[in-house]
Amino acid sequence: MDDRLTVIEQKDVLLYEDTVTAVRTSDGQVYVSIKHMCDALGLAQRAQLLRIQRNDILVEG
Repeated sequence: MDDRLTVIEQKDVLLYEDTVTAVRTSDGQVYVSIKHMCDALGLAQRAQLLRIQRNDILVEG
């Protein structure tokens, strides 16, 4: 079984004064880069990744 995702739609989204690229994939989900989100929000990427890894729900994504 091939479980690779295919990008169905890609859109640049304005987040405050930065642009973040979001993609909708063949599974119906929307994905954004954590790095780009952190950059746009002025957050430390490493700290956010650690928070995500400690959260039972977020770590699944």
